[in-house]
Amino acid sequence: MKKLTILSLLTVIVSSSCIKEDYFGKSSLNKILSFTLPQQLGASQINHDSLLIRVTVSEEIDITAIAPTVLTISNFAAISPGKDQVRDFSEPVVYTVIAEDGSAAGYTIYVETDAPEIQLPNSGFDQWYITNSDYYQIGAGPTDTIWCTGNEGVVTLGDANTLPILVNNDTVAQLTTLQLGALAQLVGQGMAAGSLFTGTFELNIANPPESPQFGTPFIARPNSFSVNFRYIPGDEMTNGFGDPIAGKDSLDMAVLLEDRSSLPWKRVATAWYRTDEATPEWTELKLPLIYGQLSDPAYYEIPANGVWGTGDEKPTHISVIFSSSARGAFFEGAPGSELLLNDFRLYYE
Repeated sequence: MKKLTILSLLTVIVSSSCIKEDYFGKSSLNKILSFTLPQQLGASQINHDSLLIRVTVSEEIDITAIAPTVLTISNFAAISPGKDQVRDFSEPVVYTVIAEDGSAAGYTIYVETDAPEIQLPNSGFDQWYITNSDYYQIGAGPTDTIWCTGNEGVVTLGDANTLPILVNNDTVAQLTTLQLGALAQLVGQGMAAGSLFTGTFELNIANPPESPQFGTPFIARPNSFSVNFRYIPGDEMTNGFGDPIAGKDSLDMAVLLEDRSSLPWKRVATAWYRTDEATPEWTELKLPLIYGQLSDPAYYEIPANGVWGTGDEKPTHISVIFSSSARGAFFEGAPGSELLLNDFRLYYE
């Protein structure tokens, strides 16, 4: 029996060595997945149907001689011109992506230097996809990293709690505070606030509150923001162990501009709204951004590193943060607290 097993294994190895790399067919994927230029304002708009990419950069940069800072393409594909090649973007530039099977797609890059009202893509919260782990995530797909949720962490102990729902035939974001099961409560993580923010999520088992990576590249200077929302707080506050605690639940909304060009990071501008009042009807909130240090900040408005900017710095990142429970990072909240969001917008005058 042992000889037969060894003989069978050798047969598999020899047979496998005869299989060509293209045995299952060569890849036909030829997409540009991400494209970023220096001093870019907001995110690139990539249209795979029309093969057009639109980018806005600071008017202070010389677009006649720059190279992409980020350029990713489909696996097994090649691109011409290369990522490191300097190009003149004062005119449309064509990048050709060649798939493994030889098929090609020519993406035309249009670069603008004047965008007085730069908006974050998908600010209406209309685009969502289902991940390979079968839960909803905001965006057009895995490479769309402008907006994110905490769903990746919540589903390890319960169900996703930031979801798209239809309200009057319009897709809106629903953030719900959930009480998780006994296993989560055993480790003090039995409360999960619904969250929606700009940035990414990298699950940190040792320190879950550090999992959200807030912020996306952005160097404009808006004066204010608005968002449509509806909020119903839950009845009773509990902690991560499932025990009742004093207080009322509150929603959290923040827009923060930062200068991350050097250490330490500096807070350039702040707009923060926190309330425990129920808002059962759809309401538009419009809040100004205050540049520089706040004169009398609430404890939660103070930068995590304690460093304020003067307000004259050029922002490099914007963090937009929504939560159905303001103390969700501490695993505290009222089960059933629900925050609905739609139509986030930045204003420049």
